[in-house]
Amino acid sequence: MSAAGKGGTALRRFLSLLFHGRFRELLLEPTDDGFIQFFRFLFVGGTATLVDIGAGWLFFHFCRPVELVLFGLTVSGGVQATAVGFLLGLVANYFLSFLWVFRKANVNRVVEFLSFAAIGLVGLLVKSVTFSLLGFVLPGDGDLIFLIKNVGGTLTALVWNFAARKLLLYTDHSCKKEEEQP
Repeated sequence: MSAAGKGGTALRRFLSLLFHGRFRELLLEPTDDGFIQFFRFLFVGGTATLVDIGAGWLFFHFCRPVELVLFGLTVSGGVQATAVGFLLGLVANYFLSFLWVFRKANVNRVVEFLSFAAIGLVGLLVKSVTFSLLGFVLPGDGDLIFLIKNVGGTLTALVWNFAARKLLLYTDHSCKKEEEQP
């Protein structure tokens, strides 16, 4: 069967599980189905985003970070809080992803986390670049414009993070020959 055919079958299976209320299979059972994994990843990403924003807000309002000068650059308290939130969101994303979305046994968790984090940092860059590019299309600094650019960047990063992690970390790349049938 072609890749497009397999994708269509997987999508039909996902939609069938969703519309027939088979939530145990959709949410709890281990799976390699990319549609089901992406569905779960939406919840993981949402939770990690809440951790990111919440932790950043708490750090900013309760720790009261002062401006730092690093290598001649001034780092505001807001930037520090955003960094703390991003790191804690990344950790939450990792644990939820390997426990619920991409279950993989017998791996070096340190190497896996570092790879996961590197993909996440590229995702942050993807979000920032998307945000900046949308600034050319949607000029202005109003709240609504900021929100639209931020959501656009976040959605682009979500797709990057899922695809890169699925393909680079959680796909078996070994060249196993299929056993010949008699």
